[in-house]
Amino acid sequence: MSLKGKRIAILAEQDFEDSELIEPLKAMKGAGAQVLVVGSGTQQSYKGKRGRATIKVDTDADKIKAEDFDAIIIPGGYAPDKMRLHQPMIDLVKKAYDLGKVIAAICHGPQLLISADIVRERRVTSWPSVAIDLKNAGANWVDQAVVRDCNIITSRKPGDLAEFNKSIIETIEGTATMLEKEILSKYHTVAIVGASSTPERPSHRVFSYLSGHGYNVIPINPNEAEVSGKTCYPNLSSVPEKVEVVDIFRKSEDVMPIVNEAIKIGARAVWMQEGVVNEEAAAKARNAGLMVVMDKCMRKEHICFTESKHSRS
Repeated sequence: MSLKGKRIAILAEQDFEDSELIEPLKAMKGAGAQVLVVGSGTQQSYKGKRGRATIKVDTDADKIKAEDFDAIIIPGGYAPDKMRLHQPMIDLVKKAYDLGKVIAAICHGPQLLISADIVRERRVTSWPSVAIDLKNAGANWVDQAVVRDCNIITSRKPGDLAEFNKSIIETIEGTATMLEKEILSKYHTVAIVGASSTPERPSHRVFSYLSGHGYNVIPINPNEAEVSGKTCYPNLSSVPEKVEVVDIFRKSEDVMPIVNEAIKIGARAVWMQEGVVNEEAAAKARNAGLMVVMDKCMRKEHICFTESKHSRS
């Protein structure tokens, strides 16, 4: 993994969680990135809450531009609650998010994301006590070691740092999103297993979104006759046309039979929606030559994909 030529800002304030600043700093520098410690402007150096680390800032938030960085990392501890008192720090995070830069926050770090108003409808995690605040801000909170939703990466605690750092590096490199982008750009006939005619259901929102963005979307559900005017088929085998991507809205334990059918009909990719993870089924699909995405929303990934293209143009 190499981040040579990449620039990363790590935000700092008094009483940061020591390891959550120091370890990402070492990991990003170790991967070849240029890393700047960015303070709020209150001090030139800050101490960690456990007294194990003191960090000197390279610059302050009001002296830099989001455009000049590839990612922003926000450690936890008591620091994020102090960061959110400084508008330049909030503005920096908000601008970086709008530009499609990677925003990574761990533990209490997502408190700053709330102040920047960038968590609405995003899937995130955090220290448990911050969960209610994230939910109130419109986020979908989950208890996982690391969660990536478009350009936002979040983790819960110091014990998640290895996965947190790995996800940041992979996302900046682009390796974490290349597979999703390839599927979204290469294939345009999508069968949604578990499609619903109820507008409030996530499967219906994905169906409507993809249909409105140039995809030929085929609903699969034995309990529905049609979805948005399109014939709904009871299973993949009954679809009279070639299916390229199978998007699954089913419980994780019910995925294997769907994957078996996807392999049988010659699908090119299996996409399991948010909350759907079945490693055994994924391995079987990959062994059969299919691309596999798990625990991600096809609609959200398409939004990120199109936004990133526009930000580069």
